[in-house]
Amino acid sequence: MTPAEPILPSTPEQRWAALSAVAAHLGPLVGRPAPGPDAPLSVAAVAVASGHLVSPALGWTLASSEAPDDPLIAYFVASWELNRARNETILEGFERALAHLAAHGVAPVVMKGAAVLLRGVYPDIGARFVGDLDLLIAERDMPRALDALADAGFVAEDGPTLRWHHHLPAMIHPGSGVGIEPHRRPLFRTRIVTNDGLRRDAGLMSSSAGDAYLAPSPTEMVAQLIAHSQIGDANHHRAAVSLRYALDLARLVRRSGERIDWPDLIDRFTTAGHRRTLMMACAATDHFFGPHTPFADRAPQAAEWLRRGMTRSPARRWLAEMPYRFSNLPLILRHEPRQLIKAARWSTWAGRLGRPPSPW
Repeated sequence: MTPAEPILPSTPEQRWAALSAVAAHLGPLVGRPAPGPDAPLSVAAVAVASGHLVSPALGWTLASSEAPDDPLIAYFVASWELNRARNETILEGFERALAHLAAHGVAPVVMKGAAVLLRGVYPDIGARFVGDLDLLIAERDMPRALDALADAGFVAEDGPTLRWHHHLPAMIHPGSGVGIEPHRRPLFRTRIVTNDGLRRDAGLMSSSAGDAYLAPSPTEMVAQLIAHSQIGDANHHRAAVSLRYALDLARLVRRSGERIDWPDLIDRFTTAGHRRTLMMACAATDHFFGPHTPFADRAPQAAEWLRRGMTRSPARRWLAEMPYRFSNLPLILRHEPRQLIKAARWSTWAGRLGRPPSPW
């Protein structure tokens, strides 16, 4: 009897092969041909696609497969169909919230995955997994916005409200499970994306009921996707990229490339000391999904950078993330040391009682 195929790739070579295979099968979303029958997905693709939150996108590309009875293909297609239904629920929740926000005179800016979804970056709303709705709200409008969301049935999660954090605790609609994060600022610790910048070039859009909201320009979407994933989520420190955000970037450039101001992006990231972060994120995207950005000539360098990142031991990865982890402390200690202690105590007792960890 042959041993079962391992679900989790255990060696760097296996992880790289599984990651590359998943990216190749996502190719039709960026105009690349689908791999032939001689390059089937392995069971390890389940772990890789799940970890990178691209299972629904993979399901969309596999929906027209000539082997629909294959259990692996059926799994990914089902994840796409389920995610489409989930995103329809999220959009219904957004329209409900937007109606109440409009009644209170608040026009939010949608960000990150919500902007990708509402801008129609993907050919099908089920192809993009979205965790919650990130809404940027002007500081002067925040009290009215919170009242509006409460009127719409959204309830704030437990946890401390930290003045230095870029968003308030998420608000969840108990009936649908739709979550909304009210943001004071687009991102934490970086000025690459600013409130004024997002609003200045945002496009005015409206819901099916005619309620107004703002959606960022393609340039601002690229800036936020890379800054959030590579800086905010510390992927650059780990020598890694998120396939979900890389696919967003490739889709954005393919769809709205002429409207993306690359010199402005390069200047912003360079001024913030993150030119290499921008370069490697774009080049990695070019490696997986084709030449779309000005850094396409660095794609081989980015691929080698990613492969080296996979060979790091857990200890080396932890050490690489130390600057990111400790960069928050001066800000916290300067603005809110008492809240830091309160948050730490809350997290400790929440863990003992089996409650979810603090959202901050």
